[in-house]
Amino acid sequence: MCLTYCMKKHIAIVTFLSAAPMIFAADLKLELLAPKEAFTIQKEHIAALKTLDQDQKDLQVAMQDENADPKKIDELSAKIEKARAIQQGIDLTLRITNKGSKTTQLYYGADTSRNVLTIEGEGAVFLAYRGMMTREYRTPEPTEIKAGESKDFVIKNLSFGVRDMDRWYISQAGKYRATCQLIISNEENNQDETPPQLRTETITFDVKLAE
Repeated sequence: MCLTYCMKKHIAIVTFLSAAPMIFAADLKLELLAPKEAFTIQKEHIAALKTLDQDQKDLQVAMQDENADPKKIDELSAKIEKARAIQQGIDLTLRITNKGSKTTQLYYGADTSRNVLTIEGEGAVFLAYRGMMTREYRTPEPTEIKAGESKDFVIKNLSFGVRDMDRWYISQAGKYRATCQLIISNEENNQDETPPQLRTETITFDVKLAE
């Protein structure tokens, strides 16, 4: 019953998307923007994120061990959840500009396209989402971008990917480099070729410790 329903929903979405105009990568410009002023993190922020990378690895090993102590798994899960909740206000902006001569209809987000954020720096920690996720097909919201115009999308708290489930964390003050890639599905582009993949140039942003 569920399989039949999901298949029907997927077919309906593909039919909906096929009516949209094709997206040409050459007509779109992708930019990643950061505020001019530095981001600020608290000392407590750093303390909570200090062992985040190792905690995540330890949790993955423990969950695969049949003899693992359930208490250890609970403790590691709690530490990771605390870290996941603490980072606030480190937002980047993804700007998409239509350089073409016609209006483009772009489907951003949901299950049919995704943004891939990459951050480099001494304190950059990547935390992939490993929790439960329903296998529904989520209909994207169409966004029209007229010729010569731009649309901005906030990458809030450095969350990205499918349904913004993955996230980067900043565990110490310093200078960071970031790029972002936008991957648009075949269904959206109404063709069998490799879907358009747009990438920003590398930007830098500063993170300082609150006084």
